[in-house]
Amino acid sequence: MAGLTVGAVALPLALAFGVASGSTAAAGLVTAILAGLLIGVLSGAPYQISGPTGAMSAILILISQRYGIEAVWIAGVLSGAIILAIGLLRMGRFIAYIPAPVISGFTSGIAVIIFVGQIDNFLGVKT
Repeated sequence: MAGLTVGAVALPLALAFGVASGSTAAAGLVTAILAGLLIGVLSGAPYQISGPTGAMSAILILISQRYGIEAVWIAGVLSGAIILAIGLLRMGRFIAYIPAPVISGFTSGIAVIIFVGQIDNFLGVKT
């Protein structure tokens, strides 16, 4: 049952983030499937929920607009290397020291960026 629930949420989210990041809906779907398989194989946890986030979409649209879709792959490899280094150096414990207002402000800022970026789609105009 949990798999169906996660799938029902992840499928439209992957399609939307594929389009929002400057690529196609199919690219978002393929990326979500491959990322889920890769995380499932490499994760040491018995249960894992993964998928695209609004923050990732907002950052990837800027990268793809400025440097092209090829730069998204480079950004993915670099972010993966950073996450791997953080894990190997056991720096994850420092996340607890990030104040809640900082996390809330970051999330709110990303929400505003996504909202403003979708106004032209809502109004049916091209800006």
